[in-house]
Amino acid sequence: MDSRNVLLYGSPKPLPRVTPLRAGPVELLFDNGALRYLRVGGREAVRRIAVAVRDPDWGTVPARISALKIAADRDQFQVTFVAEHEAAPIRFRWHARIDGTPDGTVRYQMDGQALSTFRRNRIGLFVIHPTEGFAGHEIEIETTDGERKAGVVPVAVSPHQVFRQIRAIFHEIAPGCRAEVRFEGETFEMEDHRNWTDSGFKTYGTPLSLPFPVEVPRGTVIRQQVIFRIHGTPPRAASSITGRPVAEIRIEGGARRMPELGLSLSTEEAPEERLHALRLSHLRVAAGQTVSAAAARLPLEVVILAGADPEPQMREALEWAREHRLTVACWALLSSSHPVTPDAWSRLARKILAGAPLAGGTRGHFAELNRNRPKPGAFDAVCFAVCPQVHDSDNTALMENCAAQRDAVASALAFAPAVYASPVTLRPQFNPVATGPQKPPAPDPRQGSLFCAAWTVASLKHLAEAGAAGITLFETAGAAGVMTRGRVFPVWHVLADSGEFRGGEVLPSLSSEPLAVECLALRAGRRRRLLAANLTPVEQRLRWPGAARVRLLDARSAEEAMSDPDRFRGRWQEAAGERGLTLDAYAVATLDLKEEAR
Repeated sequence: MDSRNVLLYGSPKPLPRVTPLRAGPVELLFDNGALRYLRVGGREAVRRIAVAVRDPDWGTVPARISALKIAADRDQFQVTFVAEHEAAPIRFRWHARIDGTPDGTVRYQMDGQALSTFRRNRIGLFVIHPTEGFAGHEIEIETTDGERKAGVVPVAVSPHQVFRQIRAIFHEIAPGCRAEVRFEGETFEMEDHRNWTDSGFKTYGTPLSLPFPVEVPRGTVIRQQVIFRIHGTPPRAASSITGRPVAEIRIEGGARRMPELGLSLSTEEAPEERLHALRLSHLRVAAGQTVSAAAARLPLEVVILAGADPEPQMREALEWAREHRLTVACWALLSSSHPVTPDAWSRLARKILAGAPLAGGTRGHFAELNRNRPKPGAFDAVCFAVCPQVHDSDNTALMENCAAQRDAVASALAFAPAVYASPVTLRPQFNPVATGPQKPPAPDPRQGSLFCAAWTVASLKHLAEAGAAGITLFETAGAAGVMTRGRVFPVWHVLADSGEFRGGEVLPSLSSEPLAVECLALRAGRRRRLLAANLTPVEQRLRWPGAARVRLLDARSAEEAMSDPDRFRGRWQEAAGERGLTLDAYAVATLDLKEEAR
């Protein structure tokens, strides 16, 4: 069991137990201290309710749950537990009581106390509202002074807080039915979480307009609660949250050019035949980095990290590239002292670095670029890093957050001619708000797992369908890469399957169960390929239009796929889309369609 868990998601420990609960017409899941997917009539009203402890660098201190008790029957429940957050010098403990009643009310109460003196940026309850059914819709806000105000949730990613001074939020679930989310114990406001390529909109306590970090003396008591209610007649349930409906894949809409795919060059040398089998468009390297002969055969995305006076770094980078006869696909000009590349640098760079496209942007998240947008024409493209665990590190959140990458790219294209998502990694490579020197992040243990392969399918789908011109994922080799000496990781096959369609097109695909199964659809000439990924740790059923030959990357085939990739890649079977296919936990199915999907 332990070895299977390592293969699936990089850890020998089993995943936390998820418990389905019901409060009258409201269905939800309890997951390791959090409530997920509050649904009414099969429609998601709230994505998550949970508690976070954020340190002075905005790091999230994980909770250890104990004394868990769950009492539930058909239409009501009560959950109690104790949560402890410890990361020196932070020690904070809180007691939870969560009640769900037959009238559809869910009440989450936290009663906490500081067991040490420490500084924090934020402590308390938060609510994640889903993008679907929320963005672009009108909601009503009850402010802290009792006033009611109407507002529209933005479709494009908002660079700043969406609503402030919140006491309660009202929004429509279905005609004749509204949800109320009420907050007590703190002043709350809402931000657009898609700025960090996180899913949805977040309502949290302690406004950012107040100074932070603040000292929390030992013995400080913090009490908060969130109350969810429904008003009106709830719609009839279309499906149950505990059911396993079949994920139907449809292909519709106009095609986009497939993005240029690349990897970041690692210090561990990648086997040449495995590297070139990926048919990459480029490698990302730092100016001055040692580039092997094998890597030098590929065009390079060269990162110039410049200080206050960028001219010396530009000239050194150009000389280095000429000396080693490197092909530069793009110059990525980034600042070591500013959140984004200053516009003024572009004029100098175009004089010195002529001959290749010039990208400016940020080492940090889309939030930095969105709040400091370049002037039109300053750069040929903008670039920003993509990471799914800026705020949360659990498997479910990482999979959910893939959809936000689409919105970040689409929003960037509103003010930039092209977008490069670079680098795309499981862990943040740089914290733009951290104080003091930063160490390179430890590799995520999920890098070599099936989880990473499935996550990459979803990430590529949303970035590519949104119109990203270039995507640079992971490293070439090593613990943060796609292969290591003698073996490839499961994600290597996702890139190999995508690389075979280099220069082709991405077709928009729709999954009827996007939180369970996602699909990347590719076309080159008359060839069409679907990469379908199970985003969950349980079996899912998949159906698609037409017949196909299928190759499955799952727990049964992963060992051969990693140790003998050529043999694995020759293992195809015939399948009919109407009969469907079962995908094991975090499995990826490669489907080469026999006829074009309509």
